[in-house]
Amino acid sequence: MLFYLFYPQIRLKNLFLLSFSNTRLQILNTLTKSGILIGIGIILSVSPFVIRHYQINDHIRITPLQSGFLLYANNNYSNSSPYYQPVAFASSHPKEQGIQFTIEASRRMGRKVTAAEASNFWKKEVLSTVIENPWYWLKKLGQKSLSFLSFAEVDDHYHIGFIASLVPWFAYPFFPSWLFFLLGITGLTAAVMLNRSRTPLWPLAVIFFSYGATLILYSTGTRFQLPLLVILLPVSVFTGERVFFLFREKAWKKISACLFLLVSFTVLGLLPLQGGRPMAGHYNTYAFLLNRNGQESDAVIWWEKSAILNEPYSAYANLFLSGKYYHRYGKDKAVTTLEEIPDSSFVAAAKYASLGDILLHHGQVEQAQEHYEKSLAINSGQKRVHQELIDILRRKNDKRLKKEIEKLQLIKSFYN
Repeated sequence: MLFYLFYPQIRLKNLFLLSFSNTRLQILNTLTKSGILIGIGIILSVSPFVIRHYQINDHIRITPLQSGFLLYANNNYSNSSPYYQPVAFASSHPKEQGIQFTIEASRRMGRKVTAAEASNFWKKEVLSTVIENPWYWLKKLGQKSLSFLSFAEVDDHYHIGFIASLVPWFAYPFFPSWLFFLLGITGLTAAVMLNRSRTPLWPLAVIFFSYGATLILYSTGTRFQLPLLVILLPVSVFTGERVFFLFREKAWKKISACLFLLVSFTVLGLLPLQGGRPMAGHYNTYAFLLNRNGQESDAVIWWEKSAILNEPYSAYANLFLSGKYYHRYGKDKAVTTLEEIPDSSFVAAAKYASLGDILLHHGQVEQAQEHYEKSLAINSGQKRVHQELIDILRRKNDKRLKKEIEKLQLIKSFYN
């Protein structure tokens, strides 16, 4: 396995050095061997997912069934950021998100559909927005292209800067990934531009920019960019080596071109973007872990810090804080905290469900029913909220009871 990890990088070095060579036979020989190794690596990387899809769906599929869901989440009107954000009609929880995307697609299509049909539906929804408003989409793709080149490492998992405030040795000056990205993309672009058809790096450039295009179309989060480092890490090292030789050869035109590309990518990487350095989500995650470990007071402090930031993910902080405030300060404080979540937030469905819970607990049944219905109007795939509404209708002997029970049975069938 180590052979397949490191040997392709050795071949990459040969490719890069040969990009300035005129020996076509040598280039072809290196290109063929490297192409075979890269092909083997791609097959080894993709095969587990293909096998898994075949076991579940009885057909071969390279892309995941959730591709349509992710495409829509990153390219709908409610998401003004170039980065991923959840949608209001589906939970952000991995086990529920795909199911609720399928439920919403079924609701809009008027029949129960499979996950594959739902994925295709959401792809068509994105296509319809492109046709409806092409200028919005061009602007969106422009923002996402800049986010692909940005030095801001946006992710929904861990933030090194935040972790460094808790674990000091993370603050030590390691090489950041954006540095390798900058040097790598500069070297790759320079090799292709300066040598054109003579460079054997064309296949690597095609792989890099093709995968980069899919990220721009879907999501440019840091974890999705990590596979590109397989190409960029060795190329960034060899870029420095090649520039050193260019200085020795006094090839000032090529040096100027490399510096121009380096400065250009640096400027593009430093441009500020909406949602480029969010911290609320990381505060929420840390608070959740603290709360799970019984450190409730510390968790509340971090959720309050998240809420103060007033970022999109601050809505989750308000949601969790409302529960804590309810037990500490009572109904009014909890309701006020929930009402700070805007109706345009992707947490709006959970907001109305929580308001319904509070009102129901205080005997305000009619108001609770109203809020449960608002929640389900946003996200109809919530089993618990459906059940709460059914319980209220049963108490009132409401004529809609039978219809709502049938709806809940249909919703539950998606989770089986």
